[in-house]
Amino acid sequence: FCVTARFHLSPAPTSVKEVQFIHNAFKTVSPVEFFLVEQFASGASNPFRHHLTVVLNALDRPLDAIHEIGPGEHSAAVLRTRQLEISRFLSTICGLPRFSYVENEDRYFAGRLYVPFKHSLASDGRYLKGQYDVSESTVDSPFFTLSSDHDLKLVGSKLRHNFQKYHKLKPAKI
Repeated sequence: FCVTARFHLSPAPTSVKEVQFIHNAFKTVSPVEFFLVEQFASGASNPFRHHLTVVLNALDRPLDAIHEIGPGEHSAAVLRTRQLEISRFLSTICGLPRFSYVENEDRYFAGRLYVPFKHSLASDGRYLKGQYDVSESTVDSPFFTLSSDHDLKLVGSKLRHNFQKYHKLKPAKI
């Protein structure tokens, strides 16, 4: 009962600390069973690519602890519902603060600072102004998520952001 998702990151992470920050963000959604940011061959100035794959477990504990689950503790219907919840949440993700933007901000990591996703709309997407919302990022809920009556992929494709402060995450496949 896992959910596999592939995202396009823009910009690609530039350090191991940044990759770890992204990994930890996914751990706030559900236990992470697999996490991979694709890498270039050695010698590249930035070894990380723009593609991220993650496998999240619908159980509230990692798969290696599955033998501890008693019979009937997690019915198939409950786990399928949890899978759908995770899938729906992943499809709303549009961004994440860059680690370099929040790393020295103790208030963020203490849960006292909310980071807004400052952005603009592409010229061909200005008609969407006021027709969607983007959540703030907190240490407990680090992803920026979209809500709109419009197609979320369409809205996400029209967002323009500051590459130095934010990663834009585009769900490629869930």
